[in-house]
Amino acid sequence: MILRQKTTGALFIATPTLIARRDMETYDSEIAQKRIDATKKKLAEIEAARSAPIQQSESVAKMLEDSKLLAELEQKVRERPAQLVAEAEAQAKTRADRIDEDLEVRKIRVMTSKAEVQEYALINFGVEFKPDMHLKEMKRLAVEERTKIIFANG
Repeated sequence: MILRQKTTGALFIATPTLIARRDMETYDSEIAQKRIDATKKKLAEIEAARSAPIQQSESVAKMLEDSKLLAELEQKVRERPAQLVAEAEAQAKTRADRIDEDLEVRKIRVMTSKAEVQEYALINFGVEFKPDMHLKEMKRLAVEERTKIIFANG
């Protein structure tokens, strides 16, 4: 889901923190396209008024302002999806790198027995895994618990 900041128009990938903010709203590309179309229609009306024999300087200034705004909106609509993808990929890579570089995560990943993972999880996270769980699943859950700690502290 993509969110749009009401005051700036900037687009963001939804996170629980952003969703909770009052200045964010769900971004709908269909509505954005309708708004662009409406802006284009208004610009066409301004262009028509400009070609009329009597022209006031105020209408020219308004036309230029609307034209600039429309150009900025169209540029954002064209550029933003690619930027969002690039930002999301960079953020995911940074997150994955932080997890992979964490010494405790590395320690969990090299554990070779269920008992070892079970003991580590109980001591460090207060979590007890079911004894019939596979080693791989225990390690995944332990890494998940460690990841929560890594990102809770920033």
